[in-house]
Amino acid sequence: MRYTEAWVTSGDGRRLFVRHYSRPQTPQNRTIFLVHGAAEHGARYRHVVDWFLKRNWNVVIDDHRGHGLSDGVPMHLRHFDQYLNDQRRIQEHLGIAPHQCVRIGHSMGGLITARLAQADPELVPAFILSSPLLGIRVPIPPHTKAVGRVLSWVVPKTRFRTPIQHEDVSRSQDVVDDRRADVLLHRSVTAGWFFAIQSALRTVWDQANQITQPFLILQAGEDRIVDPDAPEQWLPRTSSTDRTFHKFPGCFHELHSEPEWELILGTVSQWLEERWKPTGFNHADVTTRSAA
Repeated sequence: MRYTEAWVTSGDGRRLFVRHYSRPQTPQNRTIFLVHGAAEHGARYRHVVDWFLKRNWNVVIDDHRGHGLSDGVPMHLRHFDQYLNDQRRIQEHLGIAPHQCVRIGHSMGGLITARLAQADPELVPAFILSSPLLGIRVPIPPHTKAVGRVLSWVVPKTRFRTPIQHEDVSRSQDVVDDRRADVLLHRSVTAGWFFAIQSALRTVWDQANQITQPFLILQAGEDRIVDPDAPEQWLPRTSSTDRTFHKFPGCFHELHSEPEWELILGTVSQWLEERWKPTGFNHADVTTRSAA
């Protein structure tokens, strides 16, 4: 296995930290872009990386701006498209052709992936969403939203502590303990970030019919962070003829860190292998499958 690190400069000058894992013996040049969730970072996915490396996939995972080792005000955005532009810049820097890759987005990373698939379909020939942020389940008091809306206009970097608890993420105590000890995790967001997310949520629903690519959604049945019913409502609004949905009853938000994570990643691997061809993801071919 070959591991390289890169600093990729975003369009507005932020340095983005990117990890690239590759296997020289991989018979086909195929790459998974892992797109992590809010407040976390790419180093938390090493067991997911190892899973796909053993199955002859190269893997790329960055730290989003304001996350992990990347530059930027922690958990702050001016506009959600900053995340999309960063994904484009990273792929361009690495020189990976779109037909040779697939994106797997978790939580907020799922929202990033879905929006990128809508805005730049040629860059995303197929994708997978894991407990995607298509609706928020964490309760936010109306007065907090109202105050935050005003602050997002006048003082957008004003911070609010997130109500999410470590225990909400996984049923694994080891995962919970690891999160508590992780100094790179963030516990607050800015008003600007929150309302950039709200805007992206409206768009991802309004433009759902622009999704024509093959995609798979995995949803935690007992999700306490995102709305576990939203994916089933969003899916039929898309125009894809190859769409698959799996809900995992009893599982918490972070499916790849649940006790059943190997079963869940096995579902992902099977879906990928059924669609991968030596020439990559051929958009025209794979979308002729029947809708699931």
